[in-house]
Amino acid sequence: MKKQAKEWMKFAKTDLQATMAIITEENLSTVAAFHTQQCIEKSLKALLELNNKKIPRTHDLIKLLKKIEEEKINIDMKISEEVLDQINQVYIDTRYPADFGLLPEGKPSISKVKEFLNEAENIFNKTEKIIEEYQEK
Repeated sequence: MKKQAKEWMKFAKTDLQATMAIITEENLSTVAAFHTQQCIEKSLKALLELNNKKIPRTHDLIKLLKKIEEEKINIDMKISEEVLDQINQVYIDTRYPADFGLLPEGKPSISKVKEFLNEAENIFNKTEKIIEEYQEK
């Protein structure tokens, strides 16, 4: 396996673990949502790296997914663009104090962050599987 793809996944795993560690803390829901975004971003970038593609300088999950599609990288997984869009909104806002991590309906609830976590786990696990299959070739 390519060393860089492995490194992306190592960092993605720590973001997944951070989310799991704080997901029940209502006052940390924006931080937990931030880490779900980071896990997904790093997993998608690992897929690009694995396929020798240039990694764009973006944090936008939908743009990264479109890049994977444009590059015709077969990822064979269902990814909800609606959920990615919501995660993008929270991620961008957590970086600036004005609307600290708000969705249109306000701060993400624990149940919303759990939805984000489910998407992050799905993408992370499928990416790990893709990388393992690549190694076996």
